[in-house]
Amino acid sequence: MFYECLNPECFCVFQSRLIPSKCPECGGTVLQSIGESSAPQSEYTRKALVERGLSLFSSETSREERHQAYRCFREAAEMADPDGMFYLGLCFEFGYGIEADFQQAVRYYQMASEAGNHAGTCSLAYCYLNGIGVEEDPVRAAELYRKAAEGGNLRAQTNLGVSYSKGIGVPYSPRKAFFWYYLASGFGYAPAMLRLAVCYKNGFGVKKNLKEALRLYRILENMPEPEPEALVAIGSFYEAGEAGLAQDGEK
Repeated sequence: MFYECLNPECFCVFQSRLIPSKCPECGGTVLQSIGESSAPQSEYTRKALVERGLSLFSSETSREERHQAYRCFREAAEMADPDGMFYLGLCFEFGYGIEADFQQAVRYYQMASEAGNHAGTCSLAYCYLNGIGVEEDPVRAAELYRKAAEGGNLRAQTNLGVSYSKGIGVPYSPRKAFFWYYLASGFGYAPAMLRLAVCYKNGFGVKKNLKEALRLYRILENMPEPEPEALVAIGSFYEAGEAGLAQDGEK
């Protein structure tokens, strides 16, 4: 049987064969049974824990709230939830609600990846690329980026493009770099759109097309958080009178 503490400041969820007298986390005495550990109920509980953790997952929250988020992700991970494993890895990597531990971060990213979580695979790739909690291995990083990219992870698609653009872990290929940027850009992923615009601006992996570069920069300009590099690029077009824009020093 699973039980959930009803203390609004405590998010403890645990399993017990006996009716508990108090919460093992905060000592509260009000507990509520949330059902047998059947697959549907267990899945609901895991997802609820992840959602609670995400509601607190912000740099603006208090230290106690960050720890509560960590506990939610930990509980979900212990119940084999892939998202819980991934976010628990983030907590360990960045010291969110718990002391940073890179090896633990790698452990949970690996678990999330094996459970089919593409974000976990992408983060694991980043660890291998930069030697975070594991020996640096750019080839392994590229393999993991490809796995996550083929699974539809936009960050992985963009990072795989970067790998091809620099020949890191894979053969240098501007054309393949452009392909992965183009793929992620189709979903409005800003980092990919910025790199795609650079490709069009410089003719990297594709025929040079300043007007298409400007179109992408304009989209990035009008996002809720405008991309500074896009603004600089638009300014340079006005300065030189390029991409179909009239030369305009003021703009």
